[in-house]
Amino acid sequence: MQIRFAFVMHPVDDVSSALSVYLRLLPEADAWWPDQRTVLLTPPPGSGVPVMLEEDATERTLGPGAVFLVDDVARSYARHRSEWSFAILPCEIPPGRYAACVDRWCNPVRVFDLTNPDFSEGWRFQT
Repeated sequence: MQIRFAFVMHPVDDVSSALSVYLRLLPEADAWWPDQRTVLLTPPPGSGVPVMLEEDATERTLGPGAVFLVDDVARSYARHRSEWSFAILPCEIPPGRYAACVDRWCNPVRVFDLTNPDFSEGWRFQT
């Protein structure tokens, strides 16, 4: 199973107001909205790390942290469910599936995959 860093998640309570703050910090970032409560800010190549802002109570409880791209969220969940505490069980998201857990050091670990064959329009994350 392959896993690689994709972006940093910053849970917020109001994605629109947070976006205005982050766009002042990252003025050249491209903003892509996969849904109404989520925006991915992608800086120009070589100039920084992508940041996802998401308006979600469970994500706010978990706190900020890395999001990793995996081949298959279901396999990742099966492999780690006994050692990690899953706060968000595998679920559907526009590009595929997603899950979030906490490792034994209380760090959030988020994984997603690109398994939805019907989703490509607007997706700006480079694999």
